[in-house]
Amino acid sequence: MADQQDNSKGSEEQVSPSGRGRRGQRQAQTRLQLITGARNVFARVGVAEATIAQITAEADVGFGTFYLYFKTKDDALHAVLVEGFTTLNAQIDELLQEAKQQQQPWQEALQCCIRAYLRFAYQNRNLMQIMFAEQTRLQQAEQQVFLRFAWRIVQLLRYAQDSLPETVSSAQASELDGYIEYPFNLLTVMIVAMLNRTAIWWLRQHPTKNSQDVPSSLDEASALVTQFIIAGLTSTLSNTEE
Repeated sequence: MADQQDNSKGSEEQVSPSGRGRRGQRQAQTRLQLITGARNVFARVGVAEATIAQITAEADVGFGTFYLYFKTKDDALHAVLVEGFTTLNAQIDELLQEAKQQQQPWQEALQCCIRAYLRFAYQNRNLMQIMFAEQTRLQQAEQQVFLRFAWRIVQLLRYAQDSLPETVSSAQASELDGYIEYPFNLLTVMIVAMLNRTAIWWLRQHPTKNSQDVPSSLDEASALVTQFIIAGLTSTLSNTEE
């Protein structure tokens, strides 16, 4: 109740993190502290049990400061997830751009993106923990995170499509345009679901992060998932006669 009462007082004076100059920099830094604090608290005790007091204590800011940046705890959760996955999306964008510039085979581009995702999961264990543990209350934030990442998978599939004339015969390639467009959404959901389940399984098999080095077993899992998806895509995208 105290959180809700304070919320009604502070929400009217929320600040924008886009201010300029030193004040804007301080606001951006404070917001980052709150997001980091919320991320740590949510991962440690869960969103339902987390309190604004815990978040502000973790962030080392005053209690009322929270409401200058977020109206509710769920707003903070939304920011934790959406901004947390921004780094991953930037990595995927960079890998896809590099693949196109270097005319990298789509299979190699796929493997690089999958490896980047699983390494991100390893290096951001608490973020993944929040994502998977709080799905029942996430809906809007989870949808945004999914759509932003899924868009990258669609770009990857389109890159594979552009490479198909080199993979299949000319006769088959001429028939693929209408066929390959249809399953893009379905293929994207399937790939994202597979990556998520793989990340969950691997993190549970390795409950602690013991070093800064990425374990070889994670890259082995990445290679296996890549082979599985390549086999499925090659079969799906090449089988136009059935």
